[in-house]
Amino acid sequence: MIINLRAFLKPTESYDKVAKAIKNIFPDAELTLEDQKYVLGTAKDINVFKQLLRTEEILDTGRMVLERGASDKLSKFYINKQAAFSNTLNFDKDVHGGIRISIIIDEKDEEEFKYSKNYKYYEDYEGDVSPALLHLIKSIAPKTKHGYIINEYELDEY
Repeated sequence: MIINLRAFLKPTESYDKVAKAIKNIFPDAELTLEDQKYVLGTAKDINVFKQLLRTEEILDTGRMVLERGASDKLSKFYINKQAAFSNTLNFDKDVHGGIRISIIIDEKDEEEFKYSKNYKYYEDYEGDVSPALLHLIKSIAPKTKHGYIINEYELDEY
């Protein structure tokens, strides 16, 4: 899994503050400034994002956003820069002001998932989204009932 990150840098914003907002959610992000307009980067560690979904009790919203933005081997969504700067999550609809997050499953992840103990749950699945990505979404934001996780899948080595 790779996480691609992109944020438009408005004239009133500083690179350092936008970079801090991104690193608050994805601490291992490697960031660059492109054309003095975009903060671009990649990350692999999803754990802070995953933990914020739990502590802020927004797992259902997180799962809905991740699923809505999913197609094939990619889930794309936006979070609010100001909220991220304050170490909180807020899913953003403003595509011009938020941090775009693209979670991508690669071929290696797909192959490893096929040999995992969880693959059996997806053997008959015929949808457009990669089963490995669906499993990853379930591990990031599992279903809840009355505020309690009902079936938690933890990220593991496939």
